Amino acid sequence: MSTKSRRSLPAASTLLLAAGFMLAGAEPDPPPSEKPGWEWKSPHDRPILVLRGHKKVPTSVAFSPDGSRIASAHKKSTVRLWDVASGKELAVLRGHTDRVTSVAFSPDGSLIVSASYDKTVRLWNATNARQRKVLRHEDMVLSVAFSPDGSRIASASADGTVRLWDASSGKEVRVIRANSSRVFSVAFSPDGSRIAVGSKDKTVRLWDVSIEDDPGVDGEHGKGKSP
Repeated sequence: MSTKSRRSLPAASTLLLAAGFMLAGAEPDPPPSEKPGWEWKSPHDRPILVLRGHKKVPTSVAFSPDGSRIASAHKKSTVRLWDVASGKELAVLRGHTDRVTSVAFSPDGSLIVSASYDKTVRLWNATNARQRKVLRHEDMVLSVAFSPDGSRIASASADGTVRLWDASSGKEVRVIRANSSRVFSVAFSPDGSRIAVGSKDKTVRLWDVSIEDDPGVDGEHGKGKSP
C-alpha cells in the first residue's frame, strides 16, 4: 500500500477505518497488502486511515456522534481517543485494571463510557479524558450503551444482570436479572423505552425500561422488585 493511501502511527495492533465503518483487530504480520501475490481488489477496498498505538488487540471501537473522534478499547486496560481527520492519538484513558470490553460515546459526544473485566463501568469526560465516575458490578462487565437522550447508561454483566445508571449522578436506578447465564450485549431502542439483551443461552430478550420507579431488582420477566 502506498503512503498516499493511508496515514499511520507506529505500533502492533491497528484500527482500520474504511468506507464509513470500523474494523478492529490485530494486524497480520506482515500486513496482507505486503504479502507476495496479494493485491487490493479495487481502490474501494483500501482503508482510508490506519491508527496504530495499541500494544494488544482493540476489543471495541466507537465513533463520536459528529464523526470527528474514535474511541478504542484495549484488551489490556486502556481506552484510546483518536482524531479522525489527522489520525493523531488525542488521549489515553487509564483507570481500568483489566481488559476493556466495550466503549461508547454519549449522544452529545461529551462523555465516554467503558466496561471491563475489572467489574466496573467507568465514565469519562471526552474533552479532557478525566475519569468522572466508577460504577460497580459484581462480575465482569461485557457491554455498555447510552440511552438515546444520554440520560441513562445500561451495562451488561457476566453475573446475568443488566444495570441501569443515571448518567449524570452515577446512581444505580435499576437492576434487571436478565438471565441466569452471562449477558454479553445490551442496546437501547431508538426511543429509549426498551433494551435488548443478548445472552449466553442463545436468546435475545426485550425489557421495558420506560417506567421510572424506585431502584429494585427485576425478575426474569422484568416485573416486580425483590423484597
